Amino acid sequence: MNPEILLIEDDDSLNLSVSLKLEKEGYTVQSAFSIKEAESLYRTCNISLIICDISLPDGNGLALLREIKECA
Repeated sequence: MNPEILLIEDDDSLNLSVSLKLEKEGYTVQSAFSIKEAESLYRTCNISLIICDISLPDGNGLALLREIKECA
């Protein structure tokens, strides 16, 4: 089973290009375009790594990462 990466990026083209590159390198990528989507994917998937944009449409990516770290 490939490591799963959670990519949180609201720019469609950037999200797609990063996802494709990571998948080409053998990773499984779960893409989220908002904090709400990211939280749902984080709860339901076996995430090994998170790559996160700072400025998202529904909040701050750094705040999300702090929250996840505190709950881990």
